Amino acid sequence: GARTPRSARLFPVVKDLRTGTLGFLWAEYEAARQEGCRARVDLWRRRWVQVWREAPRLSLDEIIMHADVGAELEWQDTIMAETNVLRARQLLLHHRDLPLRHILDDEVRRD
Repeated sequence: GARTPRSARLFPVVKDLRTGTLGFLWAEYEAARQEGCRARVDLWRRRWVQVWREAPRLSLDEIIMHADVGAELEWQDTIMAETNVLRARQLLLHHRDLPLRHILDDEVRRD
C-alpha cells in the first residue's frame, strides 16, 4: 500500500501503565525535568530512549481498526487519577498553603 501518515508505524504499543513502564515514561520524564536536575534527566534518557526506539509500533489505521473506546476512556481516567495523586503529593510536600479542593473535586466528579 501507499506510504502515508496513516499507514506509518509511529505509535508504540503500551501494554502496561505503571511507574517504570513504557506507558508511564513521559510522566517520569516530566518529573525528572521539573526537579531541574540535569543528571536525573540524563539518567531518564539513558534508561528510556533505546526502549522507546525499539518498541513495537502500530499505524493510525491499525489503531483505529482495533480501538476500544471504553478501554481508552478508562485508561484516561487512570492517567488523570495518577496525575492527581502526583499533584496532591507535590502540593502537600512543597506548597502546604495551597488548597487541594480542585483535585478533590476532580476525583469526586470521576467516581
